[in-house]
Amino acid sequence: DRDRFVRVLFQNIQNGKEHNFQTYVQRGRDGTEYTNTLDFGSIMMYSPKSFSKNGQPTITKLDGSSYRTQRNGLSNADVIGVNKMYPGNGGGGGNGGNTTDLAAGKSSFQSSTYRNDTNRYGSGKAVDGNTGNITHTNKQNKAWWEVDLGVNADIKNVQIWNRADCCKNRLSDFDIKIYDRRGGRQIKSIRVNEEARRGKAYNVNARGRVVRIQLRDTDFLHLAEVKVNGRRLR
Repeated sequence: DRDRFVRVLFQNIQNGKEHNFQTYVQRGRDGTEYTNTLDFGSIMMYSPKSFSKNGQPTITKLDGSSYRTQRNGLSNADVIGVNKMYPGNGGGGGNGGNTTDLAAGKSSFQSSTYRNDTNRYGSGKAVDGNTGNITHTNKQNKAWWEVDLGVNADIKNVQIWNRADCCKNRLSDFDIKIYDRRGGRQIKSIRVNEEARRGKAYNVNARGRVVRIQLRDTDFLHLAEVKVNGRRLR
């Protein structure tokens, strides 16, 4: 129910475009909820001024504030919804039925949390499907973030979204590590010696359960989103 998260300002919508803002119930259809929140990072999310007739917002958050949208690709929540609507075989679904994002909504951890503010900078911000949120550690030696996929998986690649607002150079020399379990044996490590670009996929081609991103020097580590594309192993 989108009305629990946003306010639609019908007075600012172009004449004849109001139907674009109707809910399933308002249009006499049955709807299915795939998450318990509104995914502002969804590729389908309208921008705050979509169909505006006067340059004023047509959608705001309930408190009247604005939000950011993206058109770079499917969010984690988009992938979850697609996989529920069109389940693949053999743990596939998404990405042509061969691989899926295994990290979406999974348990995540990081070496520290900036200002101890887990609501704003917690590790889960990298697997919530919203590239407008970021994880953020303190400045420390070899700061890290990791996700437990919950099962052993054949991991094809890891996609990383760097933060967009500032300080992108901080994520420019790091390792992507694969482990068999949390605190367990390291299976593979790949060094990335470049500034991470938003949505770039780094080939891994390894089997494991835990994926860690770790700086090689002393700095803050922040991530906007991480996707681990692969297949669950039975």
